[in-house]
Amino acid sequence: MKLYFATGCVGCLPPAVILCLFSQISPWSPVVIEAIAQVPRSIGYVSLTLTAVCVLIAWSVNKSQKLSLAVFWMLWWSILILGTATSVLALVHHPCFAVAFLAILGPALMYPMRFLAFPTRSSAEWMQAVWICTALAAAICIVVWAPWIILGFPGRQKWTDWPDPIRQLVSHYTITWKFAFVMWAAPPSIAFELMIVALVCWVRMKHVETNTQQNDIERQHGIIASLIKQLTAWLFVLFMLVWVCAALNATGTIQHNQKSEDMRQEVLGLAFLIFLGLALWTYDTLSQSCSHEELAHRVSSLRVVVETNNLLNNDWCRGFILLVGALPMAACIAFDSLFTFVRRTSTLEGWGLHFWADWRWSSVFVKALWLGVAYHGLVVGMGKVTVVLLSVVNEYVAGWPLFTVSAVMYTVALLLFLSPASPAMPIYMLMGIIMTSSAMQQGWDFVPAVAWASFIAFAMKLSFCVVAQKCIGGPCGSSVRIQHAVQIHTPYMRAVEELLIGSSDHIAKTALLLGGPDWPAAVLCGMLQIPILPILLHVSPVLFQSVIPSVLAGALMLAPEIAMKDTPMKNGSVKAMAEASLVVAGVLQMATSLLAFYKIQDVMEKRYDKLSEKRPQDSVLLEMDEASEARERAFWRELQWGNLAGWVKYLLVFGLVCMEFSMIILSGLIGNCFKEFSLTSSIENDLGGDVFAIVQPLGWVAILLGCSSALTLAAFYAWARVVLGPEDRKALEHEGARVV
Repeated sequence: MKLYFATGCVGCLPPAVILCLFSQISPWSPVVIEAIAQVPRSIGYVSLTLTAVCVLIAWSVNKSQKLSLAVFWMLWWSILILGTATSVLALVHHPCFAVAFLAILGPALMYPMRFLAFPTRSSAEWMQAVWICTALAAAICIVVWAPWIILGFPGRQKWTDWPDPIRQLVSHYTITWKFAFVMWAAPPSIAFELMIVALVCWVRMKHVETNTQQNDIERQHGIIASLIKQLTAWLFVLFMLVWVCAALNATGTIQHNQKSEDMRQEVLGLAFLIFLGLALWTYDTLSQSCSHEELAHRVSSLRVVVETNNLLNNDWCRGFILLVGALPMAACIAFDSLFTFVRRTSTLEGWGLHFWADWRWSSVFVKALWLGVAYHGLVVGMGKVTVVLLSVVNEYVAGWPLFTVSAVMYTVALLLFLSPASPAMPIYMLMGIIMTSSAMQQGWDFVPAVAWASFIAFAMKLSFCVVAQKCIGGPCGSSVRIQHAVQIHTPYMRAVEELLIGSSDHIAKTALLLGGPDWPAAVLCGMLQIPILPILLHVSPVLFQSVIPSVLAGALMLAPEIAMKDTPMKNGSVKAMAEASLVVAGVLQMATSLLAFYKIQDVMEKRYDKLSEKRPQDSVLLEMDEASEARERAFWRELQWGNLAGWVKYLLVFGLVCMEFSMIILSGLIGNCFKEFSLTSSIENDLGGDVFAIVQPLGWVAILLGCSSALTLAAFYAWARVVLGPEDRKALEHEGARVV
């Protein structure tokens, strides 16, 4: 009884404090919030910095030596107190994340209570008390909030209205609209978060009980994995619904002198943190029944992990790691240098960050630059040029008869799909914009117009599958060079082949064809000589997965006042619905991709030995693999980092720095690189007739830095050609060296 009383008090205390001080149901919250709003933001940043420093010190010291209990608990309480202070100070500016952290304080406080007050209690008994008391705290939040919502307060007209003191704070810009909304939704949000904690604690209790009754560790881990998969799936669906609701309500209407703000980024951020927490909690739960080394060994022995590790151990993947992680890697090296100077010992090996010690740095630098150039091509080329070209098509065919427009769009979209890098969703959206506009101009209603555009887009997609499979994939399948480029003989690709040809799992086939890129998936089916009719049947769900949501989004972007002229919906709501429709298509695409990966992983685990067997038709491909690896090794052996001239090293570093700054600018962290230009925009009206006006000054800076980086790449290859004279290149060619 003492255990349940203590855990109940600790679990309920933080939610009670939040409801009393930071929720709209409390009469004291306006006074407290107004006082917090007067605190300078810089104090919150100082508190956040101190928290991060404490975490970094605790981590680094614990890696180098085992902390004593006194030092551990001192650091633990310091981090908890500083984190709580940071969250309180951040309430006004980042209310969602601040409330989420404060709500988790109850379970966090139970951690020291477990070791300091109840060290002799069994794990099962402790987990039972924790999940019951946490669920009780969640129920109390709902019980307190429900009467306030049902009975209301003086002056309330709708159940979503806010009390007058809160409205005054928003009207006077003391707090933001977003913070006021979080105060209104705090009780159910805290209850939801605590219920997730209660669920995972209940799962841990079941795991502990099973562990005491059985010795089958594999079965225990299987149960945990199954429960976590189910919980993750339901949370994914729930967050998807919440995100869509947030999108639909992001109308930008004025409430109490402020615009109703967009909450979608907060939903995504909280979802990421919850899924990350579930992953860490799952790892901790599984490590209870076996050591970390044993668990790591089991994970590393999985076939899909082995193949993925082999795939990642090449310079292209290392170049990608360098490109996206150059700044964190530089920070780690700087911190390690400082720590080495102070403690006379390095921490990189303790952190597991010594993995780059044996990299072929000249090859990695060059491939990082190539990937950066490709990124520029995707962002500037595919991301902007394609949109401009599609907008030109939209403007050019405006006013044509519907069936003429449909025939033209069918042809244009099919030709665009035959390009390997063309994105599907913008093409579907363009078809929705143009054909819906043409149909409504000829007297069609909105719904039939969208249905017609969806039908044409769906017919185009099926036609593309036929053309790509029979006219591209079929002829390419007989080319040994193309087979080698596709790596059709590797276990990964053989697992895909097994699912597409030898499996009766229709869900897996559909996931592979819909979750993968359009052009490679269709061409691969042609290379594997798969009959066209089964492929079309498995591709047909794309109508609901991508076609209808994308076409609907395009139609709603066309002109909200036209699309919904007979409905009470406002323009902001219609635009939000268009964005939500696009997100639905994107999420469905991601879900099918994850399902496809899961199916491939399942086949590899069950049939890895068979998939790794050498087939007679793979002999030539394996020989080409060996020759290609020999060429690569020979070339970079001659141009290894130690053999490079000093100015060439500085040139590569300069190129990488330029590319990093260019990518940072293109990401939009500093400002906008391009003017807003959509499929419904006009070059004449929106850009003044000058297509280059789409690029802002920051965009030109990013493009200039990217071009500078590309020039350093060209200079490196020119220098390599000079250094490796004709005789050297001829000697390397005998080893199979690829010479530029």
